[in-house]
Amino acid sequence: MAIWLLEDNDERIKTFVDLFPDIIIHKTSKSFIKDLKANNKPGDILYLDHDLGKTTPEDPNCGMDVVRFLEEKHLPLGHIFVHSFNSYASRVMVARLRSCRYSSFLQSLDNLGKK
Repeated sequence: MAIWLLEDNDERIKTFVDLFPDIIIHKTSKSFIKDLKANNKPGDILYLDHDLGKTTPEDPNCGMDVVRFLEEKHLPLGHIFVHSFNSYASRVMVARLRSCRYSSFLQSLDNLGKK
């Protein structure tokens, strides 16, 4: 089992690395999907951000790209946590994942890494 992170904010990446030192990190949805296709294992846990730095208008680069991929592939994953300051998009991502029977949850950024 591995823990995967889609995140473009360096501060939040550091928080995740502090919590999960072996976490697999990607800053773009394209690289995340490419690596997940090749290396996912049953039970893997995903942490997905919605709003990522846009690369070009043709490549929107957001967590919803990963959701669309997962809707098509139905990988045997563990839990999927969605974290974003865009609360509407986060809820949409979780709803779409749940409609495909993925175990998915909203992850608050407020308490991330706090003891």
